[in-house]
Amino acid sequence: MNAVLASAQTRGAKALAGSNAQRFMAYALLVAVGALVIAAPEQAHAAAAALQKQGTSALSWIKTGVGLILTVAVLGSGVLAAFGQMSWKTVGQILIGCIVAGMCTVVVAALYTP
Repeated sequence: MNAVLASAQTRGAKALAGSNAQRFMAYALLVAVGALVIAAPEQAHAAAAALQKQGTSALSWIKTGVGLILTVAVLGSGVLAAFGQMSWKTVGQILIGCIVAGMCTVVVAALYTP
């Protein structure tokens, strides 16, 4: 019984040592990044500008794709309702959902614009 307990304590100590080493590396990396930002803030701003340009490009692609999907949803549901395969109530629900989904970027921009 004592041998099993001693073995469990040894394994726990090794696991704790590993987590301390990982914690130390995380703090060391945090200090290194902080020192770089303090020493060369222009590099940090240049990286942020490049990321903002890529983010804007990705957002425009997403808006284009979502706009296409919403257009197909509205047109498809309208055609189905015109031929009696779907109720007009469901088309109205789809239309309201598409308006909400299409306006979400405008709402987010309005909330986060200073």
